[in-house]
Amino acid sequence: MRVLSFALALFAADMVVEAGVCKPARTTTAATSIAESTTATSETSVVESLTSATETLSTDSSETLTASTTEAETTSAEAVPTTTTEVTVTTEASTTEAATSTEAASTTDEAPTTTTEATTTTEAATTTEAASTTTEEASTTTIAGPSYTPGSIVGTGPAADLTLHGTDTRFVALSFTPSDSTQTLIFTLAANGQLATGTNNNYLCLNYKPSGVLGPLVLCPFDNYQNAPLKCTRAASGTLSCTAPNGACQSNGSCSRPNNAISFSQFYVDGSQNGYFGDASGSFGSGYTAIDVILAE
Repeated sequence: MRVLSFALALFAADMVVEAGVCKPARTTTAATSIAESTTATSETSVVESLTSATETLSTDSSETLTASTTEAETTSAEAVPTTTTEVTVTTEASTTEAATSTEAASTTDEAPTTTTEATTTTEAATTTEAASTTTEEASTTTIAGPSYTPGSIVGTGPAADLTLHGTDTRFVALSFTPSDSTQTLIFTLAANGQLATGTNNNYLCLNYKPSGVLGPLVLCPFDNYQNAPLKCTRAASGTLSCTAPNGACQSNGSCSRPNNAISFSQFYVDGSQNGYFGDASGSFGSGYTAIDVILAE
């Protein structure tokens, strides 16, 4: 609108100048025709120039502003400042108006965002140490000794590893000492506790002697007061525990057995490994040693 007003004012001024203040009021027909033609031409030229300038300005401004607005919306959410500079050049015949629209380019620099994720790895170090247990078994060394025939009677102490020898003859003293005339006797523990041997119904017996004298071990068939079979029990270890009636026999052949007397219960050997049985008190003088005997299996 401002441009149009300015153009109209310019047109009016131009008309005044052409008419002239000092020109005569009357003109000839030719002059009038020329003036009208000139006026018409000038008016047409000025109007076309103004129209062209208006269209140019309107089109450029519209396109520029529209593009600027769109670009501003696309690039950033911030309002983009727009500066419009109008330059108007006026000549006698035409008016040129250049509209320059300058956009302040708005550049948004986005600082690169680096996200560092701290990865924390927690490892529960579990060390299981198997308890090492060393079990040392006691080493038992068994030294093989002499082998014994099951049923033989084996001595200990001075008669260690010796077996009771004899013959299958009754009332003959028995010994742990081997000899060419004797053999190892084999016994069987009967249900009544007597030790039977051989095929003649003989048993291991005590031969009675005078009081205070140990009686030797012999074989006998039964208790006849001068000889009495031993009654025994066998422990798990094989050791025999035996008893015999307490008594004595004189040289004339008379024998006695005190009532309520303590039974004989102990095995003995002398220096020649002859076998004896008697009182456990051991009051028989030197030369006799109490031993245990074992019934081999």
